[in-house]
Amino acid sequence: MKKILFPLVLFIVVYHCSFGQDLKFGIRGEVCFASQSINDPDILSTNSVTTLKVTGYFDKYLGDSFYLEPGISILGKGVKAYQNAQTDIITLTYLDVPVNFIYRFNVKRMGKISVGAGPYIGWGLSGNDQNETTNVTSGQAVTFGDTEDYKKVEYGATFMGGLELNNHLTFNVNYAFGLNNIAADQTLASGTISVKNRVFSMGLGFDF
Repeated sequence: MKKILFPLVLFIVVYHCSFGQDLKFGIRGEVCFASQSINDPDILSTNSVTTLKVTGYFDKYLGDSFYLEPGISILGKGVKAYQNAQTDIITLTYLDVPVNFIYRFNVKRMGKISVGAGPYIGWGLSGNDQNETTNVTSGQAVTFGDTEDYKKVEYGATFMGGLELNNHLTFNVNYAFGLNNIAADQTLASGTISVKNRVFSMGLGFDF
């Protein structure tokens, strides 16, 4: 509970202090194709894992077709990493707080097209590492913390685009990339030099 409480409180405080009452609220559901940029001499190649993402957000008009959109997301990240005789399928659950700056322009008889970008901060909640070899498949929990597998806090940037129809249904695509090395002590001790999350997602939403 404490893992989720702090970012939720932070989000609510920013909302009340900064935006007032002139707001629009929305929710999105997306399919994610998550991978990682890994610097490790034992990793031959990587591939994405398919996960899900749910985002709630506020939308504040700033003027001249610009908007500020803070949100809060629960999503899956991870990677499929290949070594000589082993495949690791790592799935991670994060709580992310993105803040996007968005420009929208009208499309006649359809709605609005959006493009934007902004920073995010994320907290690792839980994870699993499934190891597959020729004859054996096993799994173990992934832990977060400076002395564990991955660091608890991640920060990065997001690029997004979307289409909002006149009936308030939205179509969205996002690409988020971590900027900090999330490899913690146990991962570094295994020979990995750095790990950074990458997530491409697409899906539907609705603005209320």
